[in-house]
Amino acid sequence: MLSSLEIAVDLQNKGLDEEKIVSELTSKGFSKEEISQALTQANVKSQVEDLPEAPAPSLEQPQQEFHEQQVQTPVTQQYENYTSTTQQQIEEIAEEIIQEKWERFLENFGDLPIWKEKVETDILSLKQEIVRLHDRMNGVERALAGKVQEYTDSITDVTAEIKALSKLLKQILQPLTSNVKELQRITEKFKSKE
Repeated sequence: MLSSLEIAVDLQNKGLDEEKIVSELTSKGFSKEEISQALTQANVKSQVEDLPEAPAPSLEQPQQEFHEQQVQTPVTQQYENYTSTTQQQIEEIAEEIIQEKWERFLENFGDLPIWKEKVETDILSLKQEIVRLHDRMNGVERALAGKVQEYTDSITDVTAEIKALSKLLKQILQPLTSNVKELQRITEKFKSKE
């Protein structure tokens, strides 16, 4: 499979403009970053190939004159034009990448003020629900405490009644047993007389 750079150079050589090259590379599944790098490298490569050959210095020219001549060549001007063009392309691609990431962020979170307001509303609702639960728990706790007190009072009353019944039974049982014994003796006497 050809790299994005090879495809970009091939399309440039066929005379396609950058927009068509970008759409072609996008359709082949390359990311915007790969496309950006491929275009930048293809542009550099084509401009380097288009540069005129620097004249070889003659033996008669001093070295300094040759250096000045090189500095004043159109190569410097082409490089400056290329740098500004490349800088613009980089900025455009960076803006596109930032825009894509921002759109993804907005898809995930939506509008931030609306998202923030929704979260704050949810937090407020949770706080209110916690307060309601706390109040309910306090009510249940008070009701349980009241019921426990009622049971305690009832048990105390039952205990007092049992003690009173016990005393009453002691008082009743003693005379009752003595009466039963007396009756038994009387019945025995009657039986023995007969």
